[in-house]
Amino acid sequence: SFFGASSTSALSSGASSTSALYSGVSSTSALYSGVSSTSALFSGVSSTSALFSGVSSTSALFSGASSTSALFFGASSISALFSGVSSTSALFSGVSSTSALYSGASSTSALFSGASSTSALFSGVPSTSAVFSRVSSTSALFSGVSSTSALYFGASSTSALFSGVPSTSAFFSGASTTSAFFSGASSTSALFSGASSTSALFSGVPSTSSLFSRVSSTSALFSGAFSTSALFSQVSSTSASSLGLLLPQLSSLEFLLPQLLLWGFFYLSSLLWGFFYLSSLLWGFFYLSSLLWALYSGVSSTSALFSGASSTSALFSGVSSTSALFSGVPSTSALFSGVSSTSALFSGVSSTSALFSGVSSTSALFSGVSSTSALFSGVSSTSALFSGVSSTSALFSGVSSTSALFSGVSSTSALFSGVSSTSALFSGVPSTLALFSGVSSISALFSGDSLSPQL
Repeated sequence: SFFGASSTSALSSGASSTSALYSGVSSTSALYSGVSSTSALFSGVSSTSALFSGVSSTSALFSGASSTSALFFGASSISALFSGVSSTSALFSGVSSTSALYSGASSTSALFSGASSTSALFSGVPSTSAVFSRVSSTSALFSGVSSTSALYFGASSTSALFSGVPSTSAFFSGASTTSAFFSGASSTSALFSGASSTSALFSGVPSTSSLFSRVSSTSALFSGAFSTSALFSQVSSTSASSLGLLLPQLSSLEFLLPQLLLWGFFYLSSLLWGFFYLSSLLWGFFYLSSLLWALYSGVSSTSALFSGASSTSALFSGVSSTSALFSGVPSTSALFSGVSSTSALFSGVSSTSALFSGVSSTSALFSGVSSTSALFSGVSSTSALFSGVSSTSALFSGVSSTSALFSGVSSTSALFSGVSSTSALFSGVPSTLALFSGVSSISALFSGDSLSPQL
């Protein structure tokens, strides 16, 4: 059951389990918390965990055979539906509205963040990850056979999520904008930096690398079997092209006229780029107006989501709130702390390391087959949910409120924490118990094989 001051609703269902309010064979967990209203539904055969935190309303539903994790936060409204056989993860953040649907055989992950609206759909056989960040609106799609990685960064906050079977490492640091992400079966690297907005898409079997930098807006898509590299840099609009390997002699006018015509064409195209630049200025005006309506978006918050075949993890961090969800088969551990905001998480089958540092907030999430650990820190609120088959451990600490719930195969755990209220609901196969608390209204229903749900 979902209802709140704003409105947030989400429903997720997978091959093994189906949940509407909440119902699962092994575990079902849900946590609701937020200033206005926050609702979440989780259900899975092995383990399902979710964390939700938002100023107005945040809702998410995750369900999968193995593990499903998701984090949602946004100023106005964020809704998402996720369903997959193995794992499904998604991140949504936007000033106005952000919606996404993900579904894949192994794993599907998506990240959305934009001042106005950003939407994306990702689907791949092994893993699919995507991140969106732009002052006005930026959308990108990433899909590859082996791995897909994406990094988003902003002037205020920087967040990154890494997950891979062998190893995944990432380093983020920048006062204004500097980000880098590396991942893939062989190698996949991408660097994005731009004053206003920068978007890039990378996909390739062995390796894919690209560099984007532009004052106004730059978008690119790269895909190749072996390697694809590109460099873009433009202040307003500048275009140059080599017309041929063997240029004709300039002394001959009959050869010079066609070249002059071509250069005139490029000049006219540069005028069109100037028109798009002016339109981007209009987008900047809408962005400034949207700042009045949003606490988390674009420059203020940056989020990234990465997911693999075995596990799915998502990390969100903003100036006000920071939330994270972790889930793994053997063990799951998490540490949360924040005064300003600095977080780092390392995990993976072999090794996974990540360092994040930003002006306002920095967050990182790592998840692997063996272990899953996470560190979250935020100025206002910090929340995390951890669940695993063998063991589950979590440490939560925040300025305003911090809540945590742990559970295993029989039970279901969910942690939700917001600036005002913190509530948690736990339910397993034999028994069902629920705790509800919220500033406006928080309701949740869980039911197992023995008991029938009642609210």
